[in-house]
Amino acid sequence: TLNLFPADPLFQASNSLFGSMIIEPQRSTWLCGEAGNLRSCDPPPAGSGVVEKPPTSRASATVTKADGSTFREFVAMISDAIRISGGNSSAVNYGTEPKTFRYPASNVTKDFSCMLSDQLVGNLDPETPVFTAAIGDKVRFRMAHPFGTGTSQVFTVHGHSWQRNPYANESTEIGDNSLSQSLGSRDNHGATDHFEIVLEKAGGESGTPGDYLYSVFLPSQAKLGAWGLFRVGAPFVGPQPPNGACVPVKAPPAPAAAPKETDKDREGFIRQPINKDAKP
Repeated sequence: TLNLFPADPLFQASNSLFGSMIIEPQRSTWLCGEAGNLRSCDPPPAGSGVVEKPPTSRASATVTKADGSTFREFVAMISDAIRISGGNSSAVNYGTEPKTFRYPASNVTKDFSCMLSDQLVGNLDPETPVFTAAIGDKVRFRMAHPFGTGTSQVFTVHGHSWQRNPYANESTEIGDNSLSQSLGSRDNHGATDHFEIVLEKAGGESGTPGDYLYSVFLPSQAKLGAWGLFRVGAPFVGPQPPNGACVPVKAPPAPAAAPKETDKDREGFIRQPINKDAKP
């Protein structure tokens, strides 16, 4: 995974001019999009007359290696200095899901335990990427960080672990490295950093389906919007299980406005001038 940087590091990156380059295994092929809806990553040739629906995402793909094996791949560019709105500057691939969007002014609460619940926002998925894989799929997260504030983030994928250095053949290719430390989170992910997360099995060793949170670990950073979902297996379909705690909280009624004072009400407390006409 390589970062693509703009020529001007001060103003262009903060206005969303950045990207990633992914070097795939030699002689591999790939299709873009989420699981079950894969399409060509490249548009049809100009003038071919072929009309093809674009993939649902170019940040996720299924890669087929030369030996016929496959893996799911996700590109996550985490920014902490992109101009969005309302002072928010944290995003994943230009998408953000900050606390202030999920708990607006009319949703008054001091309990933020339901911040990640879809029930809080009408059963809608977050605006940040929802990466999908089948149970047991091999998975690669391609992590990149544009120019930023200098803050070092801690990135984690809940319920999964991976090798710190997943490189083989003298680090010329990604592969199993029995000498590598295993991690459940990766720190020091700051401006211009890039690395790979290689998961052997989506859903962990037990192959458990569900939505797994990926996030910058510290709550003070995650609440700014840099989090999303790693969805393993088919999404839940049907009525949401009842959870009275994870519903929008209505603001208490505003107190009745106090009657406005008039000059007549204040006359008794104000000493009146002896001579109202200042002219001699």
